[in-house]
Amino acid sequence: MANRDRRKNAARLLHHIYTALNDYHLVCFGDDLANENGYPLEIGGLDALHFYLFKKYGWTIAECQAMNSDQLRLALTEELAAWKVPPSAKFDLRLPSLEQLLGKK
Repeated sequence: MANRDRRKNAARLLHHIYTALNDYHLVCFGDDLANENGYPLEIGGLDALHFYLFKKYGWTIAECQAMNSDQLRLALTEELAAWKVPPSAKFDLRLPSLEQLLGKK
């Protein structure tokens, strides 16, 4: 039972690490989108994504803010396909595999 729990918890940990990394990249994309579109300096990150969708589709700000990260990525699929993480937002992260977390090589 303990091994199964450990494996389940290690998988959960990896899931949340990768979710956080994807969310970080989404916020960085918002910063780039704000720069490209000449938004005021105080509009960046998620606010820039919401503002962009508000302007592009005419959705209300509240509707845009209600979207979770997966929904934002879906709404911005075309824009994200052409985007690369800028060097200033890249860090040398070596994320472990499930086997490494469990102490197996």
